[in-house]
Amino acid sequence: MAMSTVLFDVQNNGYHGEHGATGHTGSHGSGYGGHGGVGGRGFDGEYGGNAGSIDLYIKASQDQSTIEASSTLGPASRRQASTAATTFQMGNPLSEIKLSSRGGDGGDGGRGGTGGDGSGGYPGQDATRYSSGTNGGPGGDGGDGGRGGDGGRGGDGGYIKIYHHQMDMDLLMLLKQRTSNTSGGIGGHGGPGGYGGSGGPGGPGGASYSWTEQSSYTDANGNTQYTTTYHSNPGGCSGPSGRSGNTGPGGSDALNGATATHTIHMTTINGGVNVYPTLYDLHLKSLRYVDTVGYQIIEPAADVVLWPTHQNCGGMPTPSHQYIRSYVQDNAWVTCPVPNRICLKQWIEPGQALEIERPILFHVSDINEPAKGPAFKTTGHMEHRALVDRVNQDFGRIRKEDTPFTIQYVVENSLIKGGTAITFMEESPMIFGLSNISALNVGVNGAPSRILFNKLNINFNTTGGSKRIDKDDIVLRNAYGKVYNDTAGGLHTDIPLLTSHDTQYFASTLKFVGGKVKPYTRVTATTSLFFGHVKDMLRPIMIQLRPFEVQLAQSYEISAEVDFLLIVNNRTEFDEVEAWKSIVTSLGSKLTVWNLSLYGDLGLGFLRKDGSSLLDDFRTKSIIYANNFYLKDERLDQSAVQYTQNRELFLAARDHGINTLVFGERHGFDLVSELQPFLHNGPVPILYKSRDHLLKTMERRLAPGSGSALANSADSPCDLCGAFLINGKLKWAVLHLKEKTICYFVSARQKFPDGMIYLESFQIIDEQLEKGLLVTIVDESFRSFVFAVTNTGKAQRKHKKYSSRQNYAPDLEAWVSVLKPLSSSEDPVTENVKEGWLTKKRNEGKGWHTRKFVKVDCGRKLLYIYGSESAAKPKKIIYLGRYTITHGNHFGDDVSHNELKFQIKTPHETVFFKASSEAEKDEWVQHILENLPATEAESMFHQQSVKMKELGLTEWLSQSEIYSRHASMIFSDSSPPSRLSVNLKSLSLSPPPVRPQKNFVPSQTTVSKISIEERFLFTKPTEKLLKKKATNLHKKLQARFPNQRNLVVYNFVPYNKKEKRGFFIRYIGDLHVHRSLDNTTTQMVHLEATSDQVHSEVYIKNHSTKYALLKSLDFVHKLHILNRELNESPELQDSYFTDFNSTLHLATIAIVSDLYDEQNHFRESTWKDGLDTQIIRSRLDKLDKLKSFNFVAWAHLTDPRERLNTATGDVLIEIGVHLLLMSQCFTSVWDKLLLRRRCTNVNKATKQVWNQIISEQIAKGTPKNRLTSQFNDAIKARMVEKRRVYENLQTSYEDSGFLVNKKNKTELKSKKKVLKSYCNPKGILAAHRNSALDTHLVITKDDYLSLAHQKPPRPVAVIEDRFVFSTDEDRLKSCDQIQIQELGCSAENVQTKRVNIDQGQLFPHQRTFLYPEPQPSPLVVSAPGDEPPKSGDAPTEGGSVVPPEAARSTEIDTTGDSPKPSEEVSVLPPSMEVGKVEA
Repeated sequence: MAMSTVLFDVQNNGYHGEHGATGHTGSHGSGYGGHGGVGGRGFDGEYGGNAGSIDLYIKASQDQSTIEASSTLGPASRRQASTAATTFQMGNPLSEIKLSSRGGDGGDGGRGGTGGDGSGGYPGQDATRYSSGTNGGPGGDGGDGGRGGDGGRGGDGGYIKIYHHQMDMDLLMLLKQRTSNTSGGIGGHGGPGGYGGSGGPGGPGGASYSWTEQSSYTDANGNTQYTTTYHSNPGGCSGPSGRSGNTGPGGSDALNGATATHTIHMTTINGGVNVYPTLYDLHLKSLRYVDTVGYQIIEPAADVVLWPTHQNCGGMPTPSHQYIRSYVQDNAWVTCPVPNRICLKQWIEPGQALEIERPILFHVSDINEPAKGPAFKTTGHMEHRALVDRVNQDFGRIRKEDTPFTIQYVVENSLIKGGTAITFMEESPMIFGLSNISALNVGVNGAPSRILFNKLNINFNTTGGSKRIDKDDIVLRNAYGKVYNDTAGGLHTDIPLLTSHDTQYFASTLKFVGGKVKPYTRVTATTSLFFGHVKDMLRPIMIQLRPFEVQLAQSYEISAEVDFLLIVNNRTEFDEVEAWKSIVTSLGSKLTVWNLSLYGDLGLGFLRKDGSSLLDDFRTKSIIYANNFYLKDERLDQSAVQYTQNRELFLAARDHGINTLVFGERHGFDLVSELQPFLHNGPVPILYKSRDHLLKTMERRLAPGSGSALANSADSPCDLCGAFLINGKLKWAVLHLKEKTICYFVSARQKFPDGMIYLESFQIIDEQLEKGLLVTIVDESFRSFVFAVTNTGKAQRKHKKYSSRQNYAPDLEAWVSVLKPLSSSEDPVTENVKEGWLTKKRNEGKGWHTRKFVKVDCGRKLLYIYGSESAAKPKKIIYLGRYTITHGNHFGDDVSHNELKFQIKTPHETVFFKASSEAEKDEWVQHILENLPATEAESMFHQQSVKMKELGLTEWLSQSEIYSRHASMIFSDSSPPSRLSVNLKSLSLSPPPVRPQKNFVPSQTTVSKISIEERFLFTKPTEKLLKKKATNLHKKLQARFPNQRNLVVYNFVPYNKKEKRGFFIRYIGDLHVHRSLDNTTTQMVHLEATSDQVHSEVYIKNHSTKYALLKSLDFVHKLHILNRELNESPELQDSYFTDFNSTLHLATIAIVSDLYDEQNHFRESTWKDGLDTQIIRSRLDKLDKLKSFNFVAWAHLTDPRERLNTATGDVLIEIGVHLLLMSQCFTSVWDKLLLRRRCTNVNKATKQVWNQIISEQIAKGTPKNRLTSQFNDAIKARMVEKRRVYENLQTSYEDSGFLVNKKNKTELKSKKKVLKSYCNPKGILAAHRNSALDTHLVITKDDYLSLAHQKPPRPVAVIEDRFVFSTDEDRLKSCDQIQIQELGCSAENVQTKRVNIDQGQLFPHQRTFLYPEPQPSPLVVSAPGDEPPKSGDAPTEGGSVVPPEAARSTEIDTTGDSPKPSEEVSVLPPSMEVGKVEA
């Protein structure tokens, strides 16, 4: 039998009207100055055609096998009446009828005609000898454009009538619940007006006329002379052009056609006719559902009953003789057999809502294996359907409804809480809860009776250390201390009754015994939850497995020989730790471990019971941080470095000299972010007047701070403020008691004071005069400041304007009452005075001046400088409340007699002194330091933590006692060039002496602040301008201090007219300078590796890992390691040059890489910028250390030739080769051609220091440490040979920068690639390090704050000896605490909610399990990157789907209009309040 029609598309639409034509163009102007004509009107658009009517007749055939449909189309515009008929197969869900009787759209009106162009004006007459030329005539105007045509009216829609019998109401489903289209056509748009014509050009003016006339005359000599006179008449001007015509008006838009009616005519069984406006339609208003048992939880394999409520949202009743069946469609989780489809009530009136009389029953699919980890939980979907009988078609709105519901078991085990890492002295609690989340009691004593029990098994196949343990290697106990001997059989507990929404707890402990188990062995204990099947409740099935790992950890132990801290966690393995120990031992050191999982946190500053902390133990030492994913709550999705506090590693490096190698995942650790400056102790902003003020202080002065006056802005919070005459001038005064400073300003809005009065030691004198109170303040330097009240107009204006400020005090009485108790009633005692003659340098370093008589009064903290010994008045008085002493050529601009020089630095100036002898200098320095404590200043040229590290690793060699007693004070900013340290370990191969716990206590870190004010005459301050100033400041800092990494933060303040000051002076905002770790010193290294590689012994012992560890050490430590290797292999060996397994080779290239970092950053500035060769030479810190390092291997050799032929000499020559090659690669053509280039100065300084290295190291012991020219030639030849060998080696690597040419010679082809190989040596995996990273340089304040607080602050959670139980009470207390704090048990029920635990088999009789009895298995966890299960898919948390056996109903592919918004869901009765759903 042939397939019947599927689609019956009936259309009787009107035709679309034609668009109107464009109007004619207007006539052009004629003759001179003629105007153009008006354009013609556009033609109107054609009317749209009216649609014809449609009469549709639909009925079922007599045998009910087909559907007969016929249509009668009424006459429409340009179309005759017609008929059509077709048949559909009954029950075909694809059958469809479409009806349309829409009016045609009207045509758009035509554009108006273009106006005619005007003609040109008449020409002017030419000039003659007797008249001027005339002007040309005006051009004609252009014609206006024509009017646009009107749009055509839209055609009317035709009515549609659908005729059917009440017995065939279901046949209307073929219309798909659509209302047929009977709308009128859209009216046409009016045409646009025509364009105006162009105006004619003006007529040309007449031409000009010129002529000459000659005349004669007789001069004084009687001669005839001739003269010529030139004449001209001007021509006329061109006439004006005509104007262009106007655009014509647009046509009118037409009306839309009328919409016709759509009606359904139904012949009733009584013979009457009912007319309806629209078809019937259903939507899902609400629903309720529940499992058949009454748990109010939908379990796998459960039966569910569903009561949907449907509402007729159409315009006519639903079929009266056919049924509408409601059901849910079969899918992965739902099976609804055909017999379970429920019929709705017939003849549902429009707007009526009805719930089905009896529920729909559907079955949820079962799973065939237990959930591993979290309890099984997934989402099923109820795909709703409402199917009409006979026609076999469903409602589109219902089909779009999809109700999700949760599938889970009614009982579940919680996470197991306890210790994931314990030592031999500890026991790990293993505590978990069993919860009933249903509305019914469960257990064999529940109703219904359903079996429930838990088991705990130990897996004796272990990981991490030992491969397997015996049952005697562990002890299991319950919370009360009862020992279970049968550890192999595991533990179990029967749960006869677990009430609704209740939890019972399982508590046991595990302890390692015997001492045979290797450290870092991980034992897995697995709980198995058994529960009766929902269809056979006394047949237990395993529904959940929860694993719990316990690691045998090593406790933290510290000794003087330990230099490295290895931070591990509960995934660390025995071979992994042994590999690190092997590497550290090869470096001549030892390590200890800190287990994050054992102690619960890192907490470098946490004070342990012994009174020390990790910061104390490892100050100036190193940390190796294993950053793998560790186990927490059955998941491996958090990296170990997340245990650190915000910037904890950065602060350890900056403030305590602790270097760090992070080895492992990038997850959770970003070195760029870690290097952002962070001030844990609160920033102390030091205010500077300008950029030059800041740079000068950084270069040659001591930063302001405690012991000196501190600048504040005039509008900053203060203790007192007011306007007074100070020394006869009106000033705004501000008192800051905490800073002991009075700042005074010209303006009360000024950002930097005109002057400051320091109140450390002062006297106050108040006198009552006729004009008022007069107050005199005499500061520590005997400067007098006279305060008086004034009532001048200017003072009155300040009073009126600023009297609302906090702590405003306009009378001096208030100031006297505050200051007088702080003043000194008597002069400070003069004591510990030293005086004598010294040579003083004038103006902070501009040439030497004459000798001065100097007096230091330590009691008064004053330095007096006199012109002569007999002078009564000093030329200068300097207050030493805040000062420091530096030594030798500290600023790098002196060239001779540096051993005689010392400098006294204060916040306001630096005084340069030179003694007549070294002993005299020592005497001065010793007297000052012993009687007047100096300030430990932040180093500008060398990082403070590096100086701290040197003090921990070295001892100073000097000829005077003063240097050993006060080294931290004298050399706070610089190592003395002529008195460098020797590493303690380089003097002896025996273990080093115990280093002090705290060699250096850093002062509070400061932030430099500059408030920017400028004049703006015609513009306003912008953020772009402030950012530009911040960028320029950073460039200047980078040029002057190439060793530093500074971050400039700018804070723009929007312009406020009320805040203007002075003559157009505007406040833009503030610049803050934050200092991070230095560029030239490697203190933080990150070697990326996967978690598997972190645990791999082979990967750890790889030369790349060892190099990364070496690179993370400070330069002196690298020299020590090199020294050790050279001492063990003093003879020259060529293999070290290429052997990556050689510590000697790796140490050498690490040292060369450090020298590259120093060279690279000193060359970042293109121009000299204030750093000449001498200054650069004094700041090449690493070369300086290499020059003065004492290599033990050749200490007994005095002959330079013998030294050169040792391994030490060979390594030094190799380093020299690399320095020479670096200089060559850094130098560009411009550096050779131009003057004042930074690169040229660095090259010179490097060469000078290298020559000193040769003199100090190889030529040491020769006369004046000088080599003969012949020996120098030998060194050069050795360097040439070394370079040839190095170049040949580099050609074996890709992108090395060297190539072998056709003559088989090595050539330098790429300088950049050669330099890159120093940054990341060939053959070694690249690691990120702070000395070779580009970080944020200039950012806004908001960006800085977001970077500084990426990790929210949290309390340190370090706990020592968490699970050491000396008594059963300790064990019970710990278990109770975990049960309460981590599992949420109430304190009053902690004992009563704990279940009894047995060992061995649960029941002696035979048991049948749906699934096989589980065997303990290693932990199964989810790692980062696991995708969540998709909605409606099979379960992914521990089970696969049992395919439903019931047949699926026919799928119906329908389309329809978008559903209307659903109404609110009805509230279910309390007894059925399980599923409430909005449809």
